Amino acid sequence: MSAKVEIDSKTLASKAVILDIEGTTTSISFVKDVLFPYVKENVESFLKENFSRDDVKAVVAKLREQAIEDVKSEVDGAVAIADETAQETEQIETVVKNVQWQMSLDRKTAALKTLEGLVYPKGYTDGKLKAQVYEDAFKAMEQWVASGHKLYIYSSGSVDAQKLLFAHTEHGDLTPHITNYFDTAVGAKQESKSYDVLFPYVKENVESFLKENFSRDDVKAVVAKLREQAIEDVKSEVDGAVAIADETAEETEQIETVVKNVQWQMSLDRKTAALKTLEGLVYPKGYTDGKLKAQVYEDAFKAMEQWVASGHKLYIYSSGSVDAQKLLFAHTEHGDLTPHITNYFDTAVGAKQESKSYVAIAKEIDFAPEEIVFLTDVVKGKSKLNRSPKGSYCVHTISIEVSVVNAKPLA
Repeated sequence: MSAKVEIDSKTLASKAVILDIEGTTTSISFVKDVLFPYVKENVESFLKENFSRDDVKAVVAKLREQAIEDVKSEVDGAVAIADETAQETEQIETVVKNVQWQMSLDRKTAALKTLEGLVYPKGYTDGKLKAQVYEDAFKAMEQWVASGHKLYIYSSGSVDAQKLLFAHTEHGDLTPHITNYFDTAVGAKQESKSYDVLFPYVKENVESFLKENFSRDDVKAVVAKLREQAIEDVKSEVDGAVAIADETAEETEQIETVVKNVQWQMSLDRKTAALKTLEGLVYPKGYTDGKLKAQVYEDAFKAMEQWVASGHKLYIYSSGSVDAQKLLFAHTEHGDLTPHITNYFDTAVGAKQESKSYVAIAKEIDFAPEEIVFLTDVVKGKSKLNRSPKGSYCVHTISIEVSVVNAKPLA
């Protein structure tokens, strides 16, 4: 018997469903291991064959603008693009280098995504690319359309790339199911709170924190982890990688290089475990001084209260360290919410993109998969959910608030 999906009452009452792609309809591995390598391997030949096209000229101009901004902002490793007055071969060479650099960092700039959308078509028409869509996502899309819902796609990939993907899936052409498509031209997908408040606080205070606390064992430990990460980045030739002075160097030199490394990682919105641990050590003073107050959506707060009242156990799983999570929920606009939360998990259990991380959490909290609901804000490419344990289901928030859509596999 083929699997069906159960559509909950809240979804039935809605009129529109907005879907992300990576980790929602399509596995992150398909995007990372199939689509991106295709672009990297074919972008140069594409540019050589199509450089005179107006749409290609336009996207190269946008890439050049982005490169100028990156250089001006001193983004580590930024790759400049030759001026439009330069020889075509030089322009193409520098565009390719810029694209390779951006893709090595998994950047989501609009210009890069537009170019990717121009490169993909030949891969689909040649049969080299065939888009993967989860079986239950496909069935859910069919049922939503049958029940009168309008389906929309909102992804960091360009609208053209989205249309190509859904037109060439393993299930056939799914574009008739989709009413419209949106990319980052409508705005960035990231929630602004962390970027407007928490991250700037770390950037401004990490140096003073290290100077005051460098002798602490937990600080020494996280600096050692940051150093290991830096060595790996340099070894892997990550563009712009910032080395950290050896532990035998003067303390001032170690601190100076750690600060530079942290600033570099944060400028790229990296989620390395060492960085997140350090952030968790820097935050406490901000909370105790009253400079930081965590924002929790009003309806999320009410939902947490209701879930606890109805006997549910609440757990947190975030890329931020466990210490940072506890601090956040202890100092919210609604007061201390930590009594509501049973336990916390960070990427020590595994990356958020990997199914095994969710399996590990399910095992740790000792609940059967079908007894668990995972909720995610589905932000920032490489932090998105790939798939939860078989039998459980995921609820992806699809608006600024916490209104939800879910698809639950039946046994």
